[in-house]
Amino acid sequence: MLHDFFLIELYFGRPEAAMAQEDMIRRYGYGAVKTAVEKGYLCSREIFCGPLRGRILHWLSEDGRQMAAR
Repeated sequence: MLHDFFLIELYFGRPEAAMAQEDMIRRYGYGAVKTAVEKGYLCSREIFCGPLRGRILHWLSEDGRQMAAR
């Protein structure tokens, strides 16, 4: 999962490398997403406006980026 985010960042850039929580859970499973957030590898934020309102987005933290680059 972290490696996938890292590749997306390299290809598209950091601002475009965020994924909705629902999509991540569907792709990687609830346990993997929860563990990555708890370990600090992913940052999270709820969106309060626009078409994504109410959804939670995740992206790599600096620790996650370093872990994925290993």
